[in-house]
Amino acid sequence: MKGQEEIEDRTTIAETTEKTEPSRIQSVTLYSSFAYVTKNLRAKVKAGSSEIYLGEIPGRVAERTVSVRFPDSSKKIKILGIRSKVRIERKARTKEIASLLKRQETLNDQIELLSLEIQELIAEEKTIVKISPVIRKEPSPQEEIADPEFLSGFQKQYHEYLNQLSLIRQKN
Repeated sequence: MKGQEEIEDRTTIAETTEKTEPSRIQSVTLYSSFAYVTKNLRAKVKAGSSEIYLGEIPGRVAERTVSVRFPDSSKKIKILGIRSKVRIERKARTKEIASLLKRQETLNDQIELLSLEIQELIAEEKTIVKISPVIRKEPSPQEEIADPEFLSGFQKQYHEYLNQLSLIRQKN
């Protein structure tokens, strides 16, 4: 993704560059037991994999009700998932402690993300291992089930994530 994309959400969005952008309320629809709030934000998102943090969400908001949409879907934007995390901010006595707490939080987030990616890769690997070709007695066209290049790329990515995770854990 290049340029500015309009991101629709129900909260304030902070990009991974620690830049906080305020959103504007576009509409509010009140129902008997809940309200539907739509906020719009223009944010620069770099091409490639990006994380967007939604902040200041009231505790009573259900995780499954938060959504992010892009108005121009022709730019091949793919939302991989939405995860929620309760974060309690602590006030540090000194700037050094605040900096260290922020660094610790960043490292913990990286560890958590890599752990989730590794779990997904393990689940994918188990699925791939379960797939086995069927040998038929009569000659018939056989579909190739396991692609060796895909499997080697998968294993390379899996080991790369494991190495990143171990490096991050060693830093802690």
